[in-house]
This record gives sequence, C-alpha cells and structure tokens, in this order.
Amino acid sequence: MERIINISNSKKFIFCVMILSFLFFLINFIFNVFLPVAFPYVVCTLSTIFCLIATALFIINKNTKPALIMVFFFPFIHAGFITVDFNTLFSFVPAVFMVIGVIIHHILYKTKLKMKKLFFGLILYMLGIAFGGIASKSVDTFTANFKWYFIFYILIVCALIIYVMMVISSDIEMDIRDYAIIITYVGLFVCAEVLVYWTIMPFVLENPSDAFFNNVQLGWGNKNTVASQLLMFLPGPMYLHVKDEDKKIYYASIGYAFVFFIVMVFSRGACGVLACILPFVLAYSIIVSKKKKLTIIIHSVALSFIGLAFLILLLVNRDTFHRIWDLLLDLRFESFNGRSFIYENLFVVWRENKTFGVGLIGSFNWCVDCENYQFAHNSFLQMLFVSGIFGTVLFTLYILDKYFHLLRKPTVEKLMVFSTFLFPGLYGLLDVTYLNPVFMITMLASYCMINDIFKNDDSRWYVYR
Repeated sequence: MERIINISNSKKFIFCVMILSFLFFLINFIFNVFLPVAFPYVVCTLSTIFCLIATALFIINKNTKPALIMVFFFPFIHAGFITVDFNTLFSFVPAVFMVIGVIIHHILYKTKLKMKKLFFGLILYMLGIAFGGIASKSVDTFTANFKWYFIFYILIVCALIIYVMMVISSDIEMDIRDYAIIITYVGLFVCAEVLVYWTIMPFVLENPSDAFFNNVQLGWGNKNTVASQLLMFLPGPMYLHVKDEDKKIYYASIGYAFVFFIVMVFSRGACGVLACILPFVLAYSIIVSKKKKLTIIIHSVALSFIGLAFLILLLVNRDTFHRIWDLLLDLRFESFNGRSFIYENLFVVWRENKTFGVGLIGSFNWCVDCENYQFAHNSFLQMLFVSGIFGTVLFTLYILDKYFHLLRKPTVEKLMVFSTFLFPGLYGLLDVTYLNPVFMITMLASYCMINDIFKNDDSRWYVYR
C-alpha cells in the first residue's frame, strides 16, 4: 500500500495516467469504428474501471492530487456517440463511485473543509442554473411534469459538487507548477487523440480527406470542443516555457504543437481567438523571459515552421485547400455566420420566460427548426435562455468575481490561470463553453488545483474545525 501511495505521489504518476487514458481511448475508438454494437458496453466498462481506480486513490491517499489528475483525464477517454441510456450509465455510475470515495476520504482523514476564494462565485453560478426555469411557461408536457423534480435534482448535484470540491481542495498537496504540468500533458493527450483520428479514419471514410480539417469527431467533442480545450491548456506550456529556462525549447515546442492542432482541426472561432491572443502571449513571454534573444528565436522559428508545414499540407492536398478556402468564403457576417436564425428563435422563447428562463431541462428541445442546435452559440445568451435575467446576472457576477481575484495582485502564475479561463471564455462568445460538460469538468478540477496562487491573499477560511 505504501508503495502505491509513493508512486501516486511521484512526478511520474501523470505519465502513467496519460498512458492508461490513451490505452482506454484507443480501445474505445477502435470498438466505436469497427465494432459499434459492442462499443457502449466497452466504454461504460472502461469508464467504470477508470473511476474505480480514482476512487481507490481518494481512499488510500490523503493527498487528493493523484485522484484529481485521473478526474482531469476522465472526460477525454470517451471516443464515440452512445444512446441516452448508456450515456447516463457512462456518466452517472462513475460519478457515484467517486462521490462515495470522497465521502470515505473525508471520514478517514477528518478533512477540515475550506472554502476557497473562487468557490463563492461558483456557487452563484450554480444557483443561477439550478433555479433556471422555476417560473417558466413549459415548452412541453415532459418539462411541465418533471420541472420541480429536475430543479431539486440540480440543487442536490450542485451541493454535492461544492462539497466534493471542498474536500479535494482542502487535502490537495501541489503548487501551481504542478497544475501547469498537468494541463500541458492533458493537452498533449488531446493532440495524440487527434492524431489517432487522422491515422485511422482515412481508411474508414469513403472520402479520406473528410478525416481532416473541420471534421474531427472524438466522441467527447467535435473540432470546436477540441480546439476550445486546447485553448484552455495552451497557457500551461507557455508558462513553463517562461519559468523553466533549462527547458524553454521543450515547453515552447509543446505550446506550438497546441497552436498547430488548433489551426489544423480548423475551428474558425478558435482560430479567430488564437489570432487575437497569440501576439499578446508572445510579447509577454519575451518581456518576462530572462533569455530574450533565445525566446525571440524560438518563437520566430516555431511560427515559421507552422506556417510552412500548413502551406505544404495545403499544396500537397489540393482538395483540402479548396475546402478550407470555401469555408473561409462562407463566413456570413451579416447573419453572424448563420447564428442569427438561432438567436431569433431563442429570443422568441425567452420573451415568455424572461426572469428565470426555460430551465436546463427545457433547453434541449427549444427550437425544432434548428436541426441539432441545442446551444445558443454564446455562453451569455445560453445562460439568458436557460436561467433568464436572474441566472445571467449571477453568471456575470461569477465571471467578475473570478477575474477580479485572478487579476488582484497579479503574478505570472495568476496570469497563467487567468488565461486558462479567459481563452476558452472568449471562444464562448462564439459558441458555448460554460455549459459544455468537458469544459465544466476540467474547469472545476482546475478550481481545486490552483489555490496555491492565493496563498498570500488570505484566500481561505475554515467552514468548521
């Protein structure tokens, strides 16, 4: 037992988790592509095994960091689409196991619960979601019959999430550099998944070029989700590139690998955000770096390489070039790239439910003419629709509270964490990030890991002793 604890607390543990996660993803992906009938059973079995390991780590180790690393990787082992029944099994059963593990951890180690600074704003956000639709004029009979049950269920889930986060963050032993390393290697794992997709799918699809650019589907997310997650992870290697002078080239290479994959999956929104933020990221890294000349050379070479590689790929594959060119020409600014239709339908329903919105349960069947658009393609508009003016105000307070604490007494570490939330948040103005399950899991896990940056800000107080 002692040996297992020592291994889980070692620096190499994250590599072990990354290898295990990649193996599980690969198995899921192969079954999804070549034996889809068995895929739901495989993915549910592997996800349960994965979470049982995390649960065991919560129980045997007072330091919650190893188990939380597994939680961070968990959303990314999924590799295909499954039915609602299996999706519930995939998410609900593992979640129950981990909650039980956290409760046992709390009892065994007599954890002193601590409320962190960012948790207060998070509670406001969750209350906004939970009470969304409380006074709605129901969209359909199902919503009308189950509205109160669903609101009560969300309140219980939100309370459990806060409790679990308090236990985990109170017993975690890590510093902000550990967090930067974790998001760096989770980002590498996502890049490896994209490579698997690009390697296998050309042999499966009728048109091999369909596997590239604008068509990546990894099960846990499409090209937009992949790109937004890489935007979230990008500050990790860039921070390490600045702080670790001996490994500047290594971490810069990883950061530019993220940039390359964001461009290659060709999410236009993510590419637009990247074009806006990258100049500031590069300028800041040069300003704070001790080896400024080396930093400038690294950035110049990396950008030139990415540009050249992208150009060569387009010249070699003319079909892809024409498809990208057509996508660029297809930008329709007068209709917000086709989103105006969604916004118009959203506001028609919202006008009848202004104060509290239609609720989370009503947001999945609000526009029968919008094909598969379940989201408003804007985080604030989505909150306005789901939770009305009430929820949107709380969501705005949550955003302001988070960024206020991260920009108060700014340090390089705080700016790194600020960027991990800001970059996907900017993308959320064009799509939805804050109600995306993958983003929410990684964000909530991040909240438990970043408390070290507030150690000089009187950031915690005891709920009880």
